[in-house]
Amino acid sequence: MHIKRIYVIDNKGKTVFKGPVSNLKFKPESVKQMSIKLFNDENPCIIHESYAIEQLATEVEHILLSKQTLEIRIDVKLQTELPELELMNYLNHTFKLDVKS
Repeated sequence: MHIKRIYVIDNKGKTVFKGPVSNLKFKPESVKQMSIKLFNDENPCIIHESYAIEQLATEVEHILLSKQTLEIRIDVKLQTELPELELMNYLNHTFKLDVKS
């Protein structure tokens, strides 16, 4: 399975984010660390940065899909499992996954 699109739904049912996993907000330090891991590049160019984000998105996707549900509450526990994402603004919201087989 693959996440085609991810939605963030607030507690009133309003969609506050819709897009691919790679469009979520990743912490700059996480992107930098991935760039160092992949390219030994502490100051990544846009190409290295984009590739690092795609790799982080793949990791996030695997974690979300391992939950085996299409709706995942964004809480402190999930924030701990996904430290590379900026989730503070989405606490108590819900991820809704649009998956493709």
